[in-house]
Amino acid sequence: MNSIRSVYQVTLIHRMTFSLFHSRGGAPKFLEKPSIKQQGGLIVMSVVVESDPEPTVKWFCGEKEVVAGGRISIRTEKVNGKGNAYRLVCEITVSR
Repeated sequence: MNSIRSVYQVTLIHRMTFSLFHSRGGAPKFLEKPSIKQQGGLIVMSVVVESDPEPTVKWFCGEKEVVAGGRISIRTEKVNGKGNAYRLVCEITVSR
């Protein structure tokens, strides 16, 4: 396993942040500004970054790590046609 060389942390909204853990190469490049949208009963937070290798991402609310399960979905998606671009997504279900 590669060792962590650098960590990049970005605050999306009050107390909600994500951290990118990068093991080699230069800093990840942000291709889009982080966004927060409500889509029906979901709050969707996402950002597109360019990174090689694929970034390891952790989401936080304050000091506490947010993990997938129950009302929370976390994923990293490869963006087609954009080289080493990845969409980092955290979805929270607010109503069912």
